[in-house]
Amino acid sequence: MKPLISLNSEQKKIGIILLVFGLFYSALSIVNHYFFRTTAWDLGIFNNALYDYAHLKWNISMVRIGSGPDMFAKNLLADHFELYPIIFSPFYYLFGSYTLLILQIAAILWGGVGAYKYVHSITNDARFSRLALIHFLSIWGIYSALAFDFHNNVVAAMGVSWFLYFFENGKYKKATLTFIFICIGKENMPLWMGFIGLALALWNFKNKPKFFAGFSYCISGFLLFVFIIKIAIPFFAPAGGSYAYNTYKSLGNNYGEVAINTLLHPIHTFSLLFINHLHHPYGNGLKLATHLAVIISGGWALFYRPKFLLMLIPIYGQKLFYDEITRWGIYCQYSIEWVPVLTIALFTALYSIFQHRGKWLYYSAIISVIITAAFSFNSMEKSYPRAPHAFYSAKHFKRRFNVSEVYKALELIPANASVSAHSQLVPHLSFRDTIYQYPYGVDECKYLALVHPFEPPFEFTKRGFDSTINIIKSTKNFEVVCDKNFIFIAKRK
Repeated sequence: MKPLISLNSEQKKIGIILLVFGLFYSALSIVNHYFFRTTAWDLGIFNNALYDYAHLKWNISMVRIGSGPDMFAKNLLADHFELYPIIFSPFYYLFGSYTLLILQIAAILWGGVGAYKYVHSITNDARFSRLALIHFLSIWGIYSALAFDFHNNVVAAMGVSWFLYFFENGKYKKATLTFIFICIGKENMPLWMGFIGLALALWNFKNKPKFFAGFSYCISGFLLFVFIIKIAIPFFAPAGGSYAYNTYKSLGNNYGEVAINTLLHPIHTFSLLFINHLHHPYGNGLKLATHLAVIISGGWALFYRPKFLLMLIPIYGQKLFYDEITRWGIYCQYSIEWVPVLTIALFTALYSIFQHRGKWLYYSAIISVIITAAFSFNSMEKSYPRAPHAFYSAKHFKRRFNVSEVYKALELIPANASVSAHSQLVPHLSFRDTIYQYPYGVDECKYLALVHPFEPPFEFTKRGFDSTINIIKSTKNFEVVCDKNFIFIAKRK
């Protein structure tokens, strides 16, 4: 009897690479969720949206309520224009609270195959292309993103390698579908795709079909970005609401001013790529660290192949011009957009330089992979907190509280009850109509659920945990349902 799927030798090799890295990613992301290291912001927010969309409802996110002028309950599409949770919502019935994490891992592996296909289409060298795949899957931007919940821009960025592959090979229908898929991932994606289209048009000026295709993607991306920011997001926002993330005050008060000042003051704009313009003590050196990370992982090829540098202009801007230092460094999901461009730029550059120099082509690729993987390992070692990132460490698979007891305790909360929960419990309790991040919603919710996790982020000190529980007990508004093994659940009387 013949097998349903017959794989050749190359496909088996690709499958093994994807399997190995898929296990790495699962040990990082899935294990983090099982051990309560995912948080209300952001997996709890997206899981709650997934639940609402799966039940054919718009999501009014209570989890977003917090200490800030924009942290109030509102339609999630008024915060970020991200349509993937709507598309992914049916999978909630299969994978539960792990749904988005599983799909995020699958998207990264898919993106890696796109990079392999692109390099192979240029070089027709299977071994060299496999090294490109390994390089892609080893870049630190992936691990820092997987260590921090789920984010739609991670999935969207993985489509870029496929878009470039389809474009390069003249498959414009598939390129257009991929372009649309990327643009609906997040409101900044159309702007990025506009620059990618511009780069493709300029570098194919003498090739009329590619020039007009690239120019069309450029204009479409820019127009779609303006439409989403000016019309779509305000449409879903409360009366008088607008897009809340235009925080580039060093360049202007809105995107129009930012664009104009970028052109009128190029020296000042360039300096913002390096200086700590917020003068925050923890911001010193963060931008330089990002530049070094990019160069070490193959970013030198951006200067050898400048069309790829042009593609990354909005990524550099949205990251390093932003008025929040957490975006400047290499952690969280803010570096994922570099991944597909770095690998493709690096391996096309290596092929151009070494294609006629025998084994040096493979030596250069292997060295690049080793350097990138070593840097990624070093970044995980130096991360804070370390446990969510270092998936190879024994501490990654442990918590100081009894995890199974926490899961048993959470079963005491009815599926339809409103809950105010500790941040690291929210992603596991988000499949309900009303869920808050503690301490918000205490006056409205039916249940409280707290845990003492012993590690950042959002941890209680032991004294703070005990004090909080004593305050709740003293109000006499709640009766204790569970109070053991650092898990506390109370029900409103």
